[in-house]
Amino acid sequence: MKYVGREEFEWECELAQKALQKYSSGKKYNNEVVQNMLRQVYHGCCAYCEGRVEPTAYFEIEHYYPKKNKSHREYKQWVTEFKNLHYACPRCNRLKGNKDPKFYHILSPNYYFDNGGWVTKPNEIDSSLYYAGHKVFARKGSLQGAGTIAVFKLNERQSLWIDRLRKYAECYYLMNVIYGLLGKSSKEVKDLDSALQILFGQLVAYTNPDAAYSTMIVQNFGTEICKLMKVWQYKRNEKSICEQFRKRIMGIA
Repeated sequence: MKYVGREEFEWECELAQKALQKYSSGKKYNNEVVQNMLRQVYHGCCAYCEGRVEPTAYFEIEHYYPKKNKSHREYKQWVTEFKNLHYACPRCNRLKGNKDPKFYHILSPNYYFDNGGWVTKPNEIDSSLYYAGHKVFARKGSLQGAGTIAVFKLNERQSLWIDRLRKYAECYYLMNVIYGLLGKSSKEVKDLDSALQILFGQLVAYTNPDAAYSTMIVQNFGTEICKLMKVWQYKRNEKSICEQFRKRIMGIA
């Protein structure tokens, strides 16, 4: 799970909120405008497990503050509030169901309702969760980290952790290939620079916002990828590539 900022989609979010106000009854929160905006904001990855959704299933609109909760009837007023809507895979949406995020200590991908208004807490997720290998853990003393892992069964769902492990292994393999090639000269390997350019492109793609489990990849390999790119930049006398990547992953990590 990672913080998903909506600042760069300010105009799109306003458009989605207008669509919600237009269709403020029944299940009209599930209209096409809202669907497209959520897909764009979350880059096609589930807000909670970070898995890619639509290649194999339809995504679902998840209400952080549930539509129906007997203990908190005030949540009903946020059924059509765009800040309360998130892009989720069917499994995560069903596991959360109508659970009260306050009682179950569930993290939000971005917005919380606090002191009479909607606020973001960009550092909340990183201070609550971390990856070690393909598994995700709660930081010491974090009730929200532990609660989120438990509710969404982030380490128990076999298909989920196997998929994460596959991505982890793919990156690990690519890095080992790059390590080997960086120790070679262009005389030893034909088209060495072109090969490295392709491999780095594949490796960096795993850290993109639209890549599944990009947080896991950045936390496990981000520093090493920067080091490898630094070696490559000196071999090519090219500084901009590594610096651009470093700035981007520092924003994710």
